[in-house]
Amino acid sequence: MKNINYNVKNPLFKTFNGFFLIAGDGSNFEIPDFEEVREEFGIKDNSLVRREPPDAKFSGLMDVMNGFLLDGIIGNHRQAELPLMHQNLDNIQDIINPPQSIFIFD
Repeated sequence: MKNINYNVKNPLFKTFNGFFLIAGDGSNFEIPDFEEVREEFGIKDNSLVRREPPDAKFSGLMDVMNGFLLDGIIGNHRQAELPLMHQNLDNIQDIINPPQSIFIFD
């Protein structure tokens, strides 16, 4: 983003009343059911009758006016959404200027 001069003063980028509009959200999704994947994401195989489903959690921030995914994290499905979103925000501190941004979270 730095290489393309991503800032509100660059006329190539759309803004909402002079602010970048950044949305954050998280979601669970199914991942491949392989032993290596289960180990990586901490998914237990704790029963002969019922296996814990192979799920992961995605958390991301997107510039909705320009269609850029600014940061995305895939983590263990047990992780809470809020700590992952804090990590997303930490990861984009060098990309955006928070006073020039409006953040929307569900």
